[in-house]
Amino acid sequence: MRRLFVLFLNIFWLTTLSAQQDLPLRIELEMAKDASDYHYANAGPHGVFVFYEGNSRGTDSTSMIFMHYDTNLHKTYNFPITLPAQLQFITSTRTDSCLYLLFQQELSKKHPRRSVLVTIGLPAHEFASYMIEPLSDPDIVSMKAADDHLFIRSDNNKTESLYFYNCGTGQLTRFKADTTVTQIEFCEPDTFNRKLWVGAVLVTGAKTAALVLYELDYDGNVLNVQPFPIYGDYFYNSARLAVVDSTHVLVIGTYNTEQDRYSGNLHTGVYSLPVIESEFDVPSFYNYTQLRNRDTTLARKGKSQSLNMQLLIGNITSNGSQFAFVTEVFYPEYNYNDYNNYDPFYGGYYSMPSASTFAGYRMVNAYVTTFDAQGQLIWDHYLPFSNILTYRLAQRVSVFFTPENYALIYYPFNFSLTSTLVDGYNVVERMNSMDLETLQRHDVVEYSRSPRMEKWYGESFLFSGAQYIKNTSKSARAKRYVFFLNKLEYR
Repeated sequence: MRRLFVLFLNIFWLTTLSAQQDLPLRIELEMAKDASDYHYANAGPHGVFVFYEGNSRGTDSTSMIFMHYDTNLHKTYNFPITLPAQLQFITSTRTDSCLYLLFQQELSKKHPRRSVLVTIGLPAHEFASYMIEPLSDPDIVSMKAADDHLFIRSDNNKTESLYFYNCGTGQLTRFKADTTVTQIEFCEPDTFNRKLWVGAVLVTGAKTAALVLYELDYDGNVLNVQPFPIYGDYFYNSARLAVVDSTHVLVIGTYNTEQDRYSGNLHTGVYSLPVIESEFDVPSFYNYTQLRNRDTTLARKGKSQSLNMQLLIGNITSNGSQFAFVTEVFYPEYNYNDYNNYDPFYGGYYSMPSASTFAGYRMVNAYVTTFDAQGQLIWDHYLPFSNILTYRLAQRVSVFFTPENYALIYYPFNFSLTSTLVDGYNVVERMNSMDLETLQRHDVVEYSRSPRMEKWYGESFLFSGAQYIKNTSKSARAKRYVFFLNKLEYR
């Protein structure tokens, strides 16, 4: 397969100038070991902004330095912005015309956090900053944008909140439900109708929760609300939503059976649920044991055709005709140690009960289930992980639909990229891994921290993180710790 061959052998060797024939398109910015000095924001076809805190300007303000790089990762300019001191970068999002960056300032535990919004106009790059005075929630996890509105979600592990911010008027409102919201499953702008689709889990009793679909305007006013339809003994365990067109959205998620609904973070299968003109259609349910590429070892251990797996739930990726949904299987792993002690009185050894220590989360595999716009399963794929043990649970696997309508399934880990290319149930290119290239010959990457890969624009991607690198050449620096960005392309 010629296109994928170019991806994996040449993706790290993209060239734009003859002087860069042997170099990948990559940014390296040195910093102290294990520091987190640099952050970046994806501006799509308008490039990427890397930023860091500069020198203080008195006790109350600091200079935040923004560096803009074009789509070939060439730096075009630096731009300092004076902002309040002690800011922490939280998250970013963008529309076609504006990039939004949210920071928070924590002065002390006795004072509420202050939120600062930096906006960058695209493509002209006009900078502005605003204080969102009422927003002091310390648990913000994500932000989305539509027109000049922001939708900000927070999670404190017991309840979740959703805020609506109008950048034009400066008005901040909070989503209010009839009862406690324990989980916000999705928050998706519908640009066709200028409204927001929200899936919220509401507490309805001591052990009972209900998944409810809200339609809201961009200021948070409720347009329509309805509970997910009861269907047999199935219990909705998670939900994600994709907007299909002006009259049609598709919900995809995981479910459990009624008898296991109180068994915690356990999932039996995947369901799809079309919503047409704000009305639920009939859901379809697909047990993991019924999937063609299922984990047969786990399936044999399942009881009553129910695997009941612990899953990380991904988002929906679509090319308009295929809607891919990724779930990742994990389990907590422990180390067990037996202790043998010597007793001098009896002159022998005796055993003590074993003690366990948490070793991390073992990532087992990922399921990719793909549906058409009507919610019918088109194909599924099973992707095994390669020896990943981690203390931090985070979604890893992503799907990219190529111009040929193939699905490139990939995940970054350490300093390598693992992927496979499939055409429905046919595997076009088998799963393999390639290491990320660095800027100097004889570099040896000792370890990587927080590797991340995201869609940039067109068929380009950004691979980012921090690396500790040693160089075996006498002509180069022996050690360096860097923040890096690599441009990758599918060709």
